[in-house]
Amino acid sequence: MKKSLSSNAFSALRWNYLGLMARSASSLIIGIVLARLLGPKPFGEVAVALLVLGLAGQVADAGFGAALVQAPELSPKQIRVSFTVQMLAALALMGLTVVAAPWVALSFHDAAIRPVLYAIAPLFVLQALGQTSTGLLKRKLAFRAVQTAQVSSYLVGYLFVGIPAAYLGWGALSLVAAQLVQALTYSAQVYLRVRHSLVPSLDRSGAALAGYGGKVTGTNLANWSISNLDNAVVGSSFGSVALGLYSRAFNLASSLGDGITGSLQQVLFSGYSRTQGRTEVLRRTYLASIAFVAVVMFPAFWSLAACGNTVMVGLFGPKWSDAAPLFVPLALAMPVHAVMGLSGPVLWATNRVQQELRLQLLTLVVAAVAFGITTRLSVVALAWAVLVVYGFRWVMSRRVLGVIGANWGDLLRVSKGAIGIAAVASLALSVTNRLLIGWGIRPAWSLCALVVMGFCVWLAGIIGAAARVLPPELVEVGARVSENLPAVVRRFIDRAAARQQYRHMGVRIPGVVAD
Repeated sequence: MKKSLSSNAFSALRWNYLGLMARSASSLIIGIVLARLLGPKPFGEVAVALLVLGLAGQVADAGFGAALVQAPELSPKQIRVSFTVQMLAALALMGLTVVAAPWVALSFHDAAIRPVLYAIAPLFVLQALGQTSTGLLKRKLAFRAVQTAQVSSYLVGYLFVGIPAAYLGWGALSLVAAQLVQALTYSAQVYLRVRHSLVPSLDRSGAALAGYGGKVTGTNLANWSISNLDNAVVGSSFGSVALGLYSRAFNLASSLGDGITGSLQQVLFSGYSRTQGRTEVLRRTYLASIAFVAVVMFPAFWSLAACGNTVMVGLFGPKWSDAAPLFVPLALAMPVHAVMGLSGPVLWATNRVQQELRLQLLTLVVAAVAFGITTRLSVVALAWAVLVVYGFRWVMSRRVLGVIGANWGDLLRVSKGAIGIAAVASLALSVTNRLLIGWGIRPAWSLCALVVMGFCVWLAGIIGAAARVLPPELVEVGARVSENLPAVVRRFIDRAAARQQYRHMGVRIPGVVAD
């Protein structure tokens, strides 16, 4: 990968993660306030509405967002076609949502869901207004603009609308109002950054985008179904309260995991699309991304799972204690889901979307069987089935290894250090959590202490055994973009590279002691 592209990709990734940290912090704080104000049932009702909108939203985009990024060349007419198709689809789906609202409420055994669906249906149009602009910004690796719009729109929607409405007793509609305001604010911001033509067009030049977008839509639908089938089964089988508990546990785990992986996926897809045909670059970048995600997520989520009750009660209060048994398997599932998700950008960028689609359809069948069996037992059993399904999905994603010339040994090599740190950290936090519970420490204070302890254990593992924990591919990527990093990080990377050279080549580096 050329230096200019590496620098651009790193800048995009940096802004993605700055946006992630800002969104995670704000959504965590705002989510805590809303959860304590509203309780599980309103969250369950809105979760049903978002299931409907999420499914239809995969169709509304029509894959044009990804097609705008992947296309080698792009004309103004193709941009107009993309916007036109997305708006027409949004209007049609808004109408279908209104028509289907009574049936959905009946299926989930909760009449309160119907007005929620009526109120949230315009979200399709508000989101479609910004989809083309977002695709164009990602094509340019302008992730700073995307992240700024996402963070600011979330704060406007939830801080200035959602929380006041919840305080005034709006219930589930407070969450709906926040969603609508957020979507409108975001779409306005990204459009003003691009200002593409709004003149409708169905020109034939959009056929190329539609062809690629159709394959992406199929894959997105399968992905969405795998990720949300569990929520649909919980809501229809156990009711809105159980869905509220489950969705809050799932969203807490997935928002942290998807934020880390999703930000990286967007940048990798854009970068891979610009380096098609360079297999060695794809292989080393893919392995570096696996190592990065593993060293962050395995220790973090294993540690969270080790003290699930303290996490849920400490954050959301005692009324959410029933969500703790659900959170444990879901937290364990997130690192597996994240590592698996990094194969998608490789297949998409190399125009192998159909391979991923076949894989996702197979996984969907396995998920349907697993959830069908476990729903006869309990919602906790279904949560453990999610972990099993994600594990199956990861194993089956091995096809990407052939595309980039890698193997399972490479994956184990770049991940084993992270797994070792995760095992030590989760054991230490589990023991400490039991001691704090025995001493009668309040869950909120215990959680604060456990977070600090977990970070210290993780940091000690990274610094103390960098040459063993960080594989050469990750150190190489770090060195390539080191001019954009703080001085202390540059020195750490240089030292890790020197230690690896000493260990693997037997070369003595002055002032460096091998791990």
